[in-house]
Amino acid sequence: FNVALGLAAIKLTLGRKGFAEICRVDRHRQMLPLAIVYCLGDLAAIFAIGSGGGPLYVVVTNSRLMIAAAASRVVLGRRQTTFQWAVLCGITLAAAAYAVLSVRSGSSDAGSGSNGAVWVGALWALAKSMLSGTAAVLTESRYKRLNLWHANTLLKAQSLVGAMAMYVLQYGFCGWWAEDLPLCGASAGAASAWCSMWSGWDRWTVAVLAAEISAGWLSVAVLTRMSAVAKFVCKTATGPTLYLAYCLPAFGSGYRFDPSLFIAVVLVAVGIIVYINSSPPDEATDSQWCAGYRSGATP
Repeated sequence: FNVALGLAAIKLTLGRKGFAEICRVDRHRQMLPLAIVYCLGDLAAIFAIGSGGGPLYVVVTNSRLMIAAAASRVVLGRRQTTFQWAVLCGITLAAAAYAVLSVRSGSSDAGSGSNGAVWVGALWALAKSMLSGTAAVLTESRYKRLNLWHANTLLKAQSLVGAMAMYVLQYGFCGWWAEDLPLCGASAGAASAWCSMWSGWDRWTVAVLAAEISAGWLSVAVLTRMSAVAKFVCKTATGPTLYLAYCLPAFGSGYRFDPSLFIAVVLVAVGIIVYINSSPPDEATDSQWCAGYRSGATP
């Protein structure tokens, strides 16, 4: 769907000549490392959510703010103030506190079967944050040099090829397709048995697909106009809302509201607000004092 959308947009905005850019070998070589990193990150996200649950994944992956800021400093030379580094450290510590409290609460919040599963989920989420933070900064440096539609279509096309290759390898090594797995019984757990919790498409499957496609293109739009850190700040703000949604009985996740866990999530959100209100030192703004002078004028 992403590739088809990108090709259609290229045809409508640039015409047939727009396809020449995505056929260039050097462009594919440029985007291939990013596609590999993003594919590995998606696998880590799936394993993290399966082991530790959605809220744990969202909160722990907020540590990518720190990773993205460090990578931005190394790759792009973008500076952060000492206060901003302190805020980012606070956000990371709050995320770590959530993970520890999830384990101490007996895994009832994480939706998994054991404390070990929560730690596994936290480690996968941390791996996802490292991959995502580094890739976002590298993507930012490349996307701002390419057309929006070209860049994302190239990335999604290469990711599609990688996903298809993994699917074929799964069949070759395991001898079955994912759809051939038996449905889990009442006592079977997806984390401990080779079974599937559901089969086929329903309205939730369609909703997730639409959300993933929309989020992907919105991420690219943000990276072409803003920074990787700004992107992650926006995504981090979903933590408290997601936690409360998981605690609703209608959601059917089995989560129970825990004040200490919610406080940890709120601390992350507060850190985000503080970070947003602190402007990073930008070399471009250092020269704005002379923007009102005409060329050749004497201050």
